[in-house]
Amino acid sequence: MKDKFIDKSGYINTVYFSLGTNVGDRLVNLNQAFAMMNQNGIEILQVSSIYQTSHWSNEISSVPYPDYYNVSCKARTNLEPIKLLETIKSIEKKIGRNLENAKNFPREIDIDILFYNSIIMKEIDIEIPHPRFHLRGFVLVPLNEIAFNYINPKDKLSIKNILNNLTARELMGIKIMKDIQLNY
Repeated sequence: MKDKFIDKSGYINTVYFSLGTNVGDRLVNLNQAFAMMNQNGIEILQVSSIYQTSHWSNEISSVPYPDYYNVSCKARTNLEPIKLLETIKSIEKKIGRNLENAKNFPREIDIDILFYNSIIMKEIDIEIPHPRFHLRGFVLVPLNEIAFNYINPKDKLSIKNILNNLTARELMGIKIMKDIQLNY
């Protein structure tokens, strides 16, 4: 099974991630996530600019939280998808994320696997490509910066084309943070 995740040229797997944070020091959270990813077999190759996006209010929390910082990154790893997910969840927990909180609840860090090579897989705990990435401007805008020509294996559309299909409402409140630099 392990050979399934090593391409014919012997290179390890290419993975795209989306990261978001809106609790605590957002820049520290992102830098910590990248450092921990690099220390745990996930080599960061390229990172988008930081984009600030509005917090999604919901019935769970009426407290005003800071806006999110969102980024996308390209990485490579020799971890298989399930082990990669376990590693990411461990990193989120170490940074302070409570994995028991409801969806869209404010968090120190959220790391989603968007793509893993060009595989399509759906299991109980993992779905690749990420099942909702194509609906989210806060994922697509940073991803488009580093992978506009990447082809989604599911619908065969480029990231640029998927982004162009979003409505203005889905892109509202996304602002590039040009003066903030990440360490990775």
